[in-house]
Amino acid sequence: MPCGRRARRWTSSRLGGRPAAHRVARLDPPLKKTPATPIYTIGAASRLSGIPIWTLRWIEKNGVLRPGRSGGRHRLYSETELALLREVRGLLSRKVNLAGIRVILGRRRVSAR
Repeated sequence: MPCGRRARRWTSSRLGGRPAAHRVARLDPPLKKTPATPIYTIGAASRLSGIPIWTLRWIEKNGVLRPGRSGGRHRLYSETELALLREVRGLLSRKVNLAGIRVILGRRRVSAR
């Protein structure tokens, strides 16, 4: 443990006056999970869709998909977006370029309405 003039200990006064055991956790109301609820981080979306993280960022940068954002600006993906990413992965494996992916996904969105 460091000692000397500049060494400090984490005491209850430095933690807001109360020991951590006495703090009350603020609980947000539970979210209703729907297919459109953004809950997956970029790492989880990468594992579930089979697309590398840098490719997910590239897909977003080129406007194919816009994931939701948390309060801290982290990307959050929903089940619907994961299904779309799986389609994109299939199209990329068939060597379809970005313009072709936009056209194909645009037609599927129009026909789904």
